[in-house]
Amino acid sequence: MNLHQRKSTRLKGFDYSSANMYFVTLCTKNKIHLFGEITNEEMKLNWKGKIIYECWENLPNHYSNITLDKFVIMPNHFHGLISIIDNSRGEVTSPDIEHSHKTGRETLPLPIPFLSKIIAYFKYLTTKRINKKLNTPGSKIWQRSFYDHIIRNDEDYYNTQSYIELNPIKWEWDSENKKEIQNEI
Repeated sequence: MNLHQRKSTRLKGFDYSSANMYFVTLCTKNKIHLFGEITNEEMKLNWKGKIIYECWENLPNHYSNITLDKFVIMPNHFHGLISIIDNSRGEVTSPDIEHSHKTGRETLPLPIPFLSKIIAYFKYLTTKRINKKLNTPGSKIWQRSFYDHIIRNDEDYYNTQSYIELNPIKWEWDSENKKEIQNEI
């Protein structure tokens, strides 16, 4: 059996738990418009987009070793800047830790959070919350994987910030803006 092997988009040999700033892009499955619409060059979030917003804003409550910078939620994708500020354990809350306090049993240390683990958690949480509200367990919201770019210097940072800020303004000419695939979930 020959299964299709997807090429990794990660930089080979790079430590994605290291203290760096990363630009990430996540797309909805089949690039369906799920999170709202652009009106007068401004993103108007629907309830699904508001869930994405809340979950992204709350990531530092789950991972104490990250900070968030500029981000934008678009109808069918998300762009954000996220910094890993150190590579120690990042999770603040865990059912296992809470359980250990009640039972007196020791729990294993939480793993070092790699960028991919942080993004996987974000995708999991947003999908779970949207599916719960729609009563559609198991439905996919996001495409597999995500795009990342390691911010290398101040110029790169400012250019990326500008790209994020201008994304709604440029939506009309964006190749991702395909009206025929809106709101299929």
